[in-house]
Amino acid sequence: QGRPLTKDELAALEELKKTGISYYNYGETKSISWYRMDEKELPEIRKLFARLKGASINNISVSTELASEEWQWICGLPNLKNLRLESLAGISDTDFASLGKSVQLTKLELKAGEKLSPAAFACLAKLGKLTELKFENVTCGAQGIAGIAQIEQLQQLTLNGCSLTDADLKPLSSATAITMLNLSRNPKVTGEFLKGFAKNET
Repeated sequence: QGRPLTKDELAALEELKKTGISYYNYGETKSISWYRMDEKELPEIRKLFARLKGASINNISVSTELASEEWQWICGLPNLKNLRLESLAGISDTDFASLGKSVQLTKLELKAGEKLSPAAFACLAKLGKLTELKFENVTCGAQGIAGIAQIEQLQQLTLNGCSLTDADLKPLSSATAITMLNLSRNPKVTGEFLKGFAKNET
């Protein structure tokens, strides 16, 4: 659950509201919602983030592009459990690998990750507590699926419009914890793969 926020951290969050970043505190849920990004404000944002380095923030939703330093800050949050990103356009393969440090994550939702290479998604195998994963228009390929298949506690998996094939999805045959699978808008995935996946339930 983490410690309560200090007065300085609360003051920093109030300052962040002026830059398009909102903070919400609902009991044990402490959330940041980031809905715009202004390059001119980045130096000040980074100073404020430095003051929040040890804060018990566990839920982040970002609807704008992130720079590398902001991504690294998010991945370094020790209590982060839920992460939702609308765009990965400013994130490189090297940056994305830092997601593997977010070992407390239980829910991850990513959209628009076409610029990342499939190899970048290997870090997902380190997210051992993840139970829900949603990808939309994220080209993760066979290498990404192999990483996903190693997440032992993953129960709900959505891969919407990810340009996947039956061959890409073969590693999922070993992911026996999955109880919900959504493969919408992957026209190259056939019913034959789904029949093979269903054998995990027998």
